[in-house]
Amino acid sequence: MRSIIVTMRTEEGEEVVREIDISNFAVSRGEYDMIETDPENQRVILNDWIKKRANAQHDTRLTLISWYTT
Repeated sequence: MRSIIVTMRTEEGEEVVREIDISNFAVSRGEYDMIETDPENQRVILNDWIKKRANAQHDTRLTLISWYTT
């Protein structure tokens, strides 16, 4: 299974590392979905994921530091 390893920082300065499914990079291209490969678009997707999900899950505001796919 492919995944994304995301490193974030809490407001308190603690580092948080999460492994999320590669499907978080899926984008619709007409009749099919594909995995986004452009790093700038990946950054936008991950910042949106942090805003919508990770902040609430960790009960803090997180800042994206880095990511890579496996």
